[in-house]
Amino acid sequence: MKLRESNRIETIVSEEDTPERQRLLKVKEELNRTLSRDNPEERADWLIAEEPFELPDNAIEKMRKAGPALKRFFEVANALFLREPWIQSRLEKRMTPNYALLNRAQPDALPLMPRPDVVFDRDWNPKFVELEITVCARYDTAAMAELYGLDGDNGLIRNYAEAFKRRWPGKTLALLTAPHPIWWYIIDEAIPIAARLQREGVDALAIGGEELASLHFDGERLLLRQPDGNEKQIHVFDRFIDIYEIAEMTHPGMAPLLDAYFAGAVQSINTCKQSLDEKEWMCLFWDPELRSTWKQELGDEHDTLLREMMPRTWRVEPGAVIELVSGKLVPMEQLGSLPAEDRSFVLKESGTSSTSSGAQSLRILSELDAEAAQSAVEGAFANHTTSPFILQEIIESPRISFTALNTRDGDKLVTQHGARMKLSVFYVDGKMTNVKFIASNGSFAVNWSDCVEGMVQY
Repeated sequence: MKLRESNRIETIVSEEDTPERQRLLKVKEELNRTLSRDNPEERADWLIAEEPFELPDNAIEKMRKAGPALKRFFEVANALFLREPWIQSRLEKRMTPNYALLNRAQPDALPLMPRPDVVFDRDWNPKFVELEITVCARYDTAAMAELYGLDGDNGLIRNYAEAFKRRWPGKTLALLTAPHPIWWYIIDEAIPIAARLQREGVDALAIGGEELASLHFDGERLLLRQPDGNEKQIHVFDRFIDIYEIAEMTHPGMAPLLDAYFAGAVQSINTCKQSLDEKEWMCLFWDPELRSTWKQELGDEHDTLLREMMPRTWRVEPGAVIELVSGKLVPMEQLGSLPAEDRSFVLKESGTSSTSSGAQSLRILSELDAEAAQSAVEGAFANHTTSPFILQEIIESPRISFTALNTRDGDKLVTQHGARMKLSVFYVDGKMTNVKFIASNGSFAVNWSDCVEGMVQY
């Protein structure tokens, strides 16, 4: 589907039974059949596109090249944390010793499957606005990739299975979920992904709330007691839950999981290192004190690419100085006194916590009045040592138009003009796989409003 740019913001809803709606109803039917094959209750509940979306070739190529660069970025970040006490002091959470233990228990462990969020600038240059290592939204992505015929050599599940079998041949993988008041549906994502991985030859299973309480560590093995009385050893787990849920033991079964991880008896697909799950790494990437280190350790090619793709980002703390779009340097304390057009920044909590995920802490300072913007920044100042926030320049993407089927509202045909876009790019061991496409004109965080969810074809 070719993208059509449109700056007018309008939503048009139609109940007419047009040929386009009939085609989309068939797409919905096929998608629901695909979703329910491995989880009978699963259904699409988003705006469905008729076809995958097309992007400029140069944007695809840049995101592809970013895979190895991002892999190297995490290697350098991990090494910096382990050798620099000032970075440890700045990043490491201290409400429980488990964070420090998790950060150091498996020193060489690195995220195998990071999933950055990408926003385009007005010239269609992709920008990494988030570097996620707690990764969800994989099942709908895999199902849509199958629906649109995009699950071949670049398919997420196939590449996941191949990477797992290379690294852990013959081992058992547990997809780790737990009950959560916001992400209550995560077990319904893990179950069908486990089924798909099984078809690719991986010994995979999904673990939910009840199974968590059946985990135990015998000093050498992490074991799951099964209903038939047998025990199954878990060698590797894939977190569908946040690191704080493990470190702060918010669920039954976390204690044996922690003990096994500390002992090296079980490994994690994307690690349990809170030190690597902090948005502050984007601040440290731009820190003048580390500029030569990043360039030397990343290498010129990766460093140049990431400097093009990583938005300018600052830690929110008293005395910090930021650079406006105009190039003017301004103390962060003065943000509230600036005109709205100069407050072109987003404010968001840095790391792993119950309030940082899913854009819960996101504030768009240019959309707030001066008093509210100043209050938001001062609130972040007040907690900067315990719950650090970052300030990141806003990337204003091209606005587009699309037509989709609204499965949440009577299968009506919806056309949105002036929609913002966001991509979720799934990398596996440095290789770009499926790319999920999300767009909406409803809110800045597009996935918090009626949005089309689709795929990028490349």
